[in-house]
Amino acid sequence: MTNVDEITIFDEIVNCGILEEDSVLNLGAGHENGKFLETLKDYNGKFEDGKILAVDINSSKIKMIEKKFKKESISLFETSLQDYLESEPKLVDWTILTGVFDNNLYGDLQYDFVTSVVDVSTKISNKGVVFTIQENISEEFRYSMIYFFTHFSNSYQRLTVKKFNDGNYVFCIFK
Repeated sequence: MTNVDEITIFDEIVNCGILEEDSVLNLGAGHENGKFLETLKDYNGKFEDGKILAVDINSSKIKMIEKKFKKESISLFETSLQDYLESEPKLVDWTILTGVFDNNLYGDLQYDFVTSVVDVSTKISNKGVVFTIQENISEEFRYSMIYFFTHFSNSYQRLTVKKFNDGNYVFCIFK
């Protein structure tokens, strides 16, 4: 049995209910060198053809994922989160967003950015959306996770949130 202290944020994402036969879209796939995809493979074994889509804007991270999972069937896309979501992507069982919300790229509009990306992601996901976010309270980043929890619990019937000691959170929204 795994010690509770050994459970990572990536274990928690998979434990939201991602099954071996589920299709998965991972936005921010290069986060921590593809650790989510590595964890998913550890849990579920070999990736089935056409079931895993990995998106990252950083070409070196896409190349790293391609090399790391060269024996696996993963569809790789080097593009921005916004461009991918606006491209009318195919439906998947799960959309996983890893690391994409950790930086305050949009200043006062960061809260709106996060909620709108998650809301759009639910439209292309049959089973749910899981995202990670790190709480970085500063002069420019003035909201807390309470605002997100309130927004998402009012918008969706089934939601779980887990906080890790390092200020990271995993939000699991179920459809």
